[in-house]
Amino acid sequence: MWHMNVALAHARVDQLSNREGINHFVLEPEQNTFRSVVADITHRCNMTCANCYLPNRNIPDMDVEKLYDVLARLPFRTYVRLIGAEPTMRDDLPDIIRNVVRLGHKPSINTNGLKLAHLDYCQELKDAGLSMVSISMNGADDDDVYRIVDNGKYATLKTRALTNMFKTGFLINTGTVVVPDINEHCILRQMETIAEAASEAGVDFISSRPWNRVKIIARFKSVGAIGRHMSGRHYSLPELIDVMAGQLDLTPELVGNRPAQSGLNYIRESQASHFTNYFPYQTGQGEIMIQVMDWSRGLIPDAGSVNRGRITKDWKIAPFFEDVKLNETGY
Repeated sequence: MWHMNVALAHARVDQLSNREGINHFVLEPEQNTFRSVVADITHRCNMTCANCYLPNRNIPDMDVEKLYDVLARLPFRTYVRLIGAEPTMRDDLPDIIRNVVRLGHKPSINTNGLKLAHLDYCQELKDAGLSMVSISMNGADDDDVYRIVDNGKYATLKTRALTNMFKTGFLINTGTVVVPDINEHCILRQMETIAEAASEAGVDFISSRPWNRVKIIARFKSVGAIGRHMSGRHYSLPELIDVMAGQLDLTPELVGNRPAQSGLNYIRESQASHFTNYFPYQTGQGEIMIQVMDWSRGLIPDAGSVNRGRITKDWKIAPFFEDVKLNETGY
């Protein structure tokens, strides 16, 4: 039924394309079929990462009243991803989270984590109704990597933020861009850093809620040619699978075969196996799921996804990465 609804909606929306051949359909909010909708609530940031798919900084913050209008018109309960640049730059982020919940949706944030190094701020977001946080950790606990990839020394703040996220009880995703010959060693260190942060917070992934019910996901992706990005050689999915296997002392067959989706019911079969793979990894605190993603293929990462939409500059809903690519020099 879900796929049928997608097909019906796509049949009645505006179909757009540009000279690069990017297919781009646009939905009215009432027609939304995406299970997850992204809201770019600010283009301000407190970091200048070498890889940033939303590098525009001269765009005003999103009008929250118009955001709430769009969310009120969505036809079903939706995962609303509040992103930026850096969403914690907005002083009213707790209010935005409260209103997303009030309108019947499930808020999450994608963050660099610097402000979450303050435990009271984590608790404020949790009290507002936030349950899931995705934090970028390109260097795990290695400042030499952060200096190269993210143009600063961020290891202390990011690892402290991760510990605070466990103390506060957030569902957790981590995100790492794997850059050839720079941060492959951070793959194992990221797993160890997650486990160490959990141990410091006094939790595990076997008996502690919510992580015994919804697994932590550590996401590793290649550099994508979108927004501001590092040049040079980038890993394909087979290459990244081999790198992951070597760093984690696993067989490529385990890394390259997606397991059953137990506990991951939001992962859709529509995600093609040539783009992403999932596999479990055991840490001292329990099992983590790892996702390996190829962002190096073509113009658009995850092209054609029916899972993730974006609120457009004219307050409609479009496929996320397609809309980002078509608006690289603007919104």
